[in-house]
Amino acid sequence: MEKNYAVGMVEVQGFTTAILAGDAAAKAGDITIIAFDCNKPEGGDKVPIPLLLQLKFVGGVSDVEAAVEAARTAALKINKEEDIITHVIPRSYEDTMKLVEVSKIEIKGGNDDE
Repeated sequence: MEKNYAVGMVEVQGFTTAILAGDAAAKAGDITIIAFDCNKPEGGDKVPIPLLLQLKFVGGVSDVEAAVEAARTAALKINKEEDIITHVIPRSYEDTMKLVEVSKIEIKGGNDDE
């Protein structure tokens, strides 16, 4: 991965919300989704939507900013404002990218897998 990409992160509750947010992000800017991560918080079995998902993507700063905003807007169709976390790192440090690329979920390439 090239250096100095902007990194966008959007954390939401629920798989459907994450897919909706990722789709909106991809349509809003020239970005590449690099990771789709999940975790189950402590006591997750007791909450209505126990699965937290984080979508991570890279691109130019303006594209990533537009993608994060589009993902947040899309996620608001399902999640409450307080259940959505977003952040943009404008020019990520090379070692930071190593952490961003870590994911529990493997993303397979589009048509390459057919």
